[in-house]
Amino acid sequence: MCAFSDYFGVRFQLATDEQVTHLLSHDKFKSMQAWPHNSSIAVIDDVIAIKLNYDPPAVIEYTGNDIYVIRSNIPDFGGDFLYAWYIYREGELIDTVWYERGLSSFEYVFSESGRYRAVMYIRTPSDEYLMPALSSNWVVVD
Repeated sequence: MCAFSDYFGVRFQLATDEQVTHLLSHDKFKSMQAWPHNSSIAVIDDVIAIKLNYDPPAVIEYTGNDIYVIRSNIPDFGGDFLYAWYIYREGELIDTVWYERGLSSFEYVFSESGRYRAVMYIRTPSDEYLMPALSSNWVVVD
């Protein structure tokens, strides 16, 4: 989104979680082909949707005994890259795992039931920040 603002002077607002959930279940979105096909971009209910076909950049997986693994699906960049994670419950930030080298996955215990999502940030050795990567979906913890 930054490129549009920097180069074209256009500012877009990212879709809300509710809009994303609606888009993912919309028949028009389901029938779209993945990027770079001509049908991979559409306007659905006033939201620009781009259907990408890739593994989610971050996932939360249940391993048993109330322990979840939060991990990156992005290839490991090596030991010099720093990872930070923000943990959200019901859309509210509840925990931050600050930048650590090689922290592309870790175990996490959720303290209460709810819907959770993780946002991963990567910082390069030269202090450049890469785009945050949302987990692919909300994970419900009972």
